[in-house]
Amino acid sequence: MREEYRKSAHIFFGIIIALFIYFADRITATAVLGTVILLSLCISAAIYKGKYIPLFSPIVAGLEREGVFPGKGTILFFIGTFICLLLFQKEYVVASVLVLSFLDGVSTIVGINFGKTRIYKHKSLEGSLSGIICGFLALYLFLPIPPVTAAVTAVIAGITELISPVDDNLTIPIAVCIALTLLP
Repeated sequence: MREEYRKSAHIFFGIIIALFIYFADRITATAVLGTVILLSLCISAAIYKGKYIPLFSPIVAGLEREGVFPGKGTILFFIGTFICLLLFQKEYVVASVLVLSFLDGVSTIVGINFGKTRIYKHKSLEGSLSGIICGFLALYLFLPIPPVTAAVTAVIAGITELISPVDDNLTIPIAVCIALTLLP
């Protein structure tokens, strides 16, 4: 149940971040994300060293996996988004955050509850397909792009989530932005 709670928070905070980027101008969004990355690194390092940081320590303790650097996924989420903001169109960045949030969250939740067919590293076909469908919906409903472009981009994001050698919070937004930039 804890993983489902984590992924529900992942979806919720992803929507908040996407809304912030959507409504903020690019310079403000980039400055705020850069500041958040630095503060997150400082807070996570302090928690790692055993310091109690009011508000943050309980959240990190409740959402982080055992044996992982505190806040690792969140920090990589912010770094991936920050890199995308520096390199790609703002609309693509917002879409990539929504795809990351829904695809990653839904894949895990569905995989835990309904996944029967294991395909790679304990991940299920059912979870992966449900995440790809949600990624497609996020792209197609948010961006004025052809359905084929949304579908191919969602599949690329799903494959990235499945096989990424590093944390997918970093790689999915970048993969989505690259796909959206290169596809018609």
